[in-house]
Amino acid sequence: MARIHFVDQLDLSTNVPKLSDRLATLPNPKLLILDPVVGAVNGDGNKNGDVRKGLQPLIDLAEQRHMAVLGITHFN
Repeated sequence: MARIHFVDQLDLSTNVPKLSDRLATLPNPKLLILDPVVGAVNGDGNKNGDVRKGLQPLIDLAEQRHMAVLGITHFN
């Protein structure tokens, strides 16, 4: 559990730089889990274009930091 860190109440649709700053304080993070992943999307989570555009900053961040991203979605 010492290797698991939680970041609460962060609006990823507008604040990926804040997440990047938080990751910089951690010792070599390798996995980012987003629950729910639609929280990172500003726009319609049902439209492919909006989802891709919304997730691109996270993809860029993951590439820069050499880490994986796991997005969780919840179905009704």
